[in-house]
Amino acid sequence: MNGPSSLVPIMPLMIAAILSLIFHRMGETPSALEGVAVGSITFALFAIWIWRVYKGARRQLARSRPDEMDG
Repeated sequence: MNGPSSLVPIMPLMIAAILSLIFHRMGETPSALEGVAVGSITFALFAIWIWRVYKGARRQLARSRPDEMDG
């Protein structure tokens, strides 16, 4: 996985860091809404990344064994 798809696992950390820089001062804890926002974004990006890894593995397997994948 090269290119932009390799950044997907890092994106939730980048988003969380940006949100913490924008919305928090020293010593403040995040609100429940911020936690839900970061959590949902993290979950969605992780699910997309897992799906892309799965599909990439299937494509690679199909290329390496074309006769066996037909049935």
